[in-house]
Order: sequence, then C-alpha cells, then structure tokens
Amino acid sequence: MAEEKKEKKGGGLVKGIVILLIFMIIIPALGIAGFYFMNETFQYRMNAALTDFPLVGSYFDSLPTRAEKNEQIKSIAEHFLDISADSAVDKLIIISTDDKTMYDDIVKVMYQIDPNSTKIILEDIRSKQLKGDAVSAVLDEITEERNQELAAIATELQSMPFSSLRGELYKILNDGLNGYSRLARIFEQMDVVKAYEMLSLLDDVDETAVLDAMAMASRSEILLEKNKDMANTQKIISLSEIYASKDADELVELLGNTSTYSVEELAIIYKEIGVVKTGEILAISNDDALVSDVITQMKNNEVLSVGEDLITKDILKTLKIYKDFDDNIKELTNVYKTMQPTQVSQVLSKMLTDGALPTVHVLDGGDVITISEEDLAYKILAQFDDKVKAEIIGNFNNTLATEVAKKLTVPGY
Repeated sequence: MAEEKKEKKGGGLVKGIVILLIFMIIIPALGIAGFYFMNETFQYRMNAALTDFPLVGSYFDSLPTRAEKNEQIKSIAEHFLDISADSAVDKLIIISTDDKTMYDDIVKVMYQIDPNSTKIILEDIRSKQLKGDAVSAVLDEITEERNQELAAIATELQSMPFSSLRGELYKILNDGLNGYSRLARIFEQMDVVKAYEMLSLLDDVDETAVLDAMAMASRSEILLEKNKDMANTQKIISLSEIYASKDADELVELLGNTSTYSVEELAIIYKEIGVVKTGEILAISNDDALVSDVITQMKNNEVLSVGEDLITKDILKTLKIYKDFDDNIKELTNVYKTMQPTQVSQVLSKMLTDGALPTVHVLDGGDVITISEEDLAYKILAQFDDKVKAEIIGNFNNTLATEVAKKLTVPGY
C-alpha cells in the first residue's frame, strides 16, 4: 500500500509539472504566435529583434521591413495609375484574389495619389474576375517595363555629346525622389567601361552615392575598372616625364599616331608635356583626324577636371605657329635646293650670324614660343642629304662650321 501511494504521488507530481509547463511556456508561446500574425506592428518589431538570433536570424533578416514594404506598395500603386485602366483592373483583381491585405494597401495609396482615377478603376473591378500569383506577376512586369525604360535612357546617354552629358546626368539625379538609385540602375544597363566613364563625370560625393546604390556585382566591376584606369594613368604620367625632355622630331613617331597609345592616353601625355611641345608634335604628324581627336579629348578632360577648358585655345595657337613654321621651311628648302651649295651656304651663314631678333609668341596660359633665324637655318639644313649638307657646312668659315657641326650632333638640330 505504501508503495502504491508513493507511485500515485509521483505520478501526480509529473502531471502537475506538465500542466505548469503548459501554462508557463506553451500557452504564452501560442498567444505570442497568434498576436504575431494578427498585429502587423508587433510582427515587424519581432522580425527586427529575431535577426540577431542564431539559426533563425538569416530568415528573419530576409523579410522586408515596414519601410521596404511601403515603398513596394507605393511603386505598384504609382504604376497602376500610369498604365491603362483595363490593365490596372486585371492586375488588382489578381492581387485581391491572392492577397486581400496587399490589395487594400495598394488601393489606399492609389486613393491618396489620385482619388478620381482610383474610383473609376474600382468600379470596373466588379465586372472582372481573374486568378494568379499577384505579387510576383505584377512586380515582374513592373521590373521588366522599368528595365526597358532604363535601357533606353542608357542608350540615349551613350549617344550624347560630351559637352551636354554631365548636365543630363545631374538632371536625372535631381528630377526624381531617389536620383542616385535611378542613375545606378541606368549605369547597370551599360557596359562597365562606359558606366565608369560616365560615373567619372560626377562630383566625388555624388559618384560615391551612386556607387553605394548599385548592386554589389556592378559596383565591384566599376571599382575594378577605376583601379585599372588610375594605375594606367599614373604609369602614363611617369612616362610623360621622360618624353618631356625629348625633341619633337623624336617623339612624333611614338606620339603622332595611335599605334602605341590610345587617344585617351595621348591626351594625358600631351597634357603632361605641355602645350608648346604638344603643338609642335601635332604639327609634324600631319594627321588631321588624330589632331582633332586628341584636342577634343584634352578639352573634355579639362572640363571634367577643372570645370572649363583652359588649354585647347593655346594648343590650337601653338599648332598654327609650328605649322606655319614648317610650311615656311618647306617653301624655302624647295627654293634652296635649286641653288648651288655655295649660294645656300651664303644664305644660311647670314641667317646664323646676323643676330636678328627672334619672333616671340606669348600664349594665353603664359607659355612663350620663340622662333629665331637660327632655328629656321638649322631646320632648312636638316632637309638636305648628308653629302650636300657637308658641302654647305664646308663653305662656312672655320668657327661657324665647327659650331654648326657640333650642334647638329645634338638632338633637336
């Protein structure tokens, strides 16, 4: 009997503990769960709190926040008011069938935006019935339509002249509620090189904001392109320091075409070596297309860098000075080649020793171009073959002949 009573007493204790657990844990948990699904505000707060919990945190972190859901609802509502009434009616019927709460939220926002149009749409809904996956179907269609629109804008931007491109980008930034996000989506429709080039037109703060608004994959590709471009630019600048010490006649084979460097790279080099040597090299190159492309690129770079073009005018002026100089050399050389070497010696000797004042050209940027009779004489002398050249120099007096022969061994003469 004692053992039986003891067993009954133990069984009663277990039942009591079970009942206590039910009241203390299970029933409150069920109550919280029910409240979670019934109260939206509580639901969002719980989602945010549970994101830091192990195992389940990633799931709750993937759920949209209240702000994100409201933004989605607003985007859908705006879209429905933009498209035809028939199309909006069809999509709202699908949503009302699959998600009545979402339907009510969309209609509420639509009423806030345009009550009259919304009323007409709601009256038409009563006459139609459709079924389907509302959210995914609607969002997929909206996404596709937006991507098509953004792709068209991207194509239009890539066809614009450089002079108006920066202004157009800032128009996009300033027109919308979230211009950074919109411009980021447009850049994502472009080739990475083009996107980087256009992104570089923005101020540093705006460039960073647009990058932050881009998808991670696109942002990474553009940043990689930026790093490559910066490294290549620094390499070109270093080489430019070497080129700056060389004569234009030596450099024309390297910098007077696009065999070694692209137009973009040549623009950087010419900027570094200065407008005087730039004009001298381009005058010798005789490649009008290259000259036009390089000067245009330099102008664009200046506008991007300092906001205005400060060097193109000086380059064009320098180019004309040296072209006129080269044309003068050719004309005089053609005349002198019809003369006897002794006669040419007399003319060049006078040019080398006459002491005439040089012609001085002052550029807007402060650079000075000085062209003397001596410069002209040496350039003319260089046009003759070695045998005739030696004969001409041989007719000079000993002092002048020695001086000229010595200078001709120096690059630039």
